Amino acid sequence: MRKITPKTLVAVVVVLLVLLGGCGYLANALYWHPQDVPWIRTFVTRVPVPIAQVEWQYVRYADYLAQQDATRVFLHSPVTQGQNMPKDLDTAGNKMILDQLIRAAAVRSMAQTANIKLTSDDVDKSYDALIARAGTSTDPGEITTYLRDAFGWNVDTFKQKVVAPATLETAVRQEVYKNDDAAFEKALEEKLKKTVKYIRLN
Repeated sequence: MRKITPKTLVAVVVVLLVLLGGCGYLANALYWHPQDVPWIRTFVTRVPVPIAQVEWQYVRYADYLAQQDATRVFLHSPVTQGQNMPKDLDTAGNKMILDQLIRAAAVRSMAQTANIKLTSDDVDKSYDALIARAGTSTDPGEITTYLRDAFGWNVDTFKQKVVAPATLETAVRQEVYKNDDAAFEKALEEKLKKTVKYIRLN
């Protein structure tokens, strides 16, 4: 058996220390003292890094940052002009965003347990019904402009971020809990107790 020389042992230790240091720096920048910097955004866009978990449903870090971006656009949009609203996110705002994403993950977990799945047609129908109920313009161009100015989104992103989660929650309420809101909220509360948050928001 070939002996390990002192130089080789030192090199291995150095490499391990560098790797551990790099992992520690990454964990600090992602979770312990979150940093919203370009290299973090690039990393979480390319790697499906989780920020929280509800059973086997994960909240992706990239989705958290995207929701922050949309909220900042909204706070500076014409929709909020003249209103006494903050112009940037504070800790409470970030926690609210994370809680919304965790709730959606919990609902996905409930839907998975009940074998409830959405199709693109389901989402499209919900979107059409939402526009009809809103009582505002149904002109596609005006809707596109509003979503862009208010959130920085297009229609497909709005369907993905807002319509699909709401449609899935409605399906779970109806199919599993027969529109018993109290029973649904109780089950959701129990599901949320299984949440694991990786990020620390002070």
